Amino acid sequence: MFPLNLLVKEAFGAVRPFSRMDETNLRQRLASLGGRVQPLSPQAVRELTARPAGGRPDQFDIVVPLVTADGPTGVGLLVRVTERGSYYRPEVLSLVDVGSTEAQGRAADVRDARLARSPGWQGIPDGLRPVPERWRPVIAGVVRRLAAGDYAGLVRDGVAPASEGPDDLGFEHWVVEYPATVVDLPDDAWAFTDHQPTGEQDVWDVSVDLWTAEEGRSDLTLEGQVRDTGSAVTLCIKRIHTL
Repeated sequence: MFPLNLLVKEAFGAVRPFSRMDETNLRQRLASLGGRVQPLSPQAVRELTARPAGGRPDQFDIVVPLVTADGPTGVGLLVRVTERGSYYRPEVLSLVDVGSTEAQGRAADVRDARLARSPGWQGIPDGLRPVPERWRPVIAGVVRRLAAGDYAGLVRDGVAPASEGPDDLGFEHWVVEYPATVVDLPDDAWAFTDHQPTGEQDVWDVSVDLWTAEEGRSDLTLEGQVRDTGSAVTLCIKRIHTL
């Protein structure tokens, strides 16, 4: 969850545009928990529940439990997520009381925990089907342009969606706002990609974890579609988001 990941990094300035709580209040409330907030384990993330918000089909609320090194705090972030065009916008509404469960109580680095091995893929994270080598130069080239900030060029070339209006902050929003610098994909990155058939001939859905200079593999994910006609491979970005 994007707001939680920023709070784990104590990037309060980056959270400010996505929170109805003022920064001072948020800092004080988190400090009162008695320890630094930790990332959730993958199991805890999978068990989060989204509930419709305000009768709107494009909005839902999620309570994200907060844990420290000492375990569950009994407090959670109430986050409202709104679908806007090519991205999802989260907003921290408040801190609320939550019940503690075994899953909520496990504080673990998400990136480390996702390295669980699947019997079907030697050395590959569970549940992922890495993209074929044939597609990798095209995907790497698109990420290189993202890292260079060539957002307008990606839209111009039909690789990324144009803004759908004043409420659409654009596919590049999370790259710009993320508190780390996106870089070219290293060789290790392909293990953290996935592809699935769409039902349309020659078209696959793909997801690619992005890497940053400061973190290595980050919480940013690129989702898009690859079209492989046999004679050519193209990638179209659908959205970029965070965990």
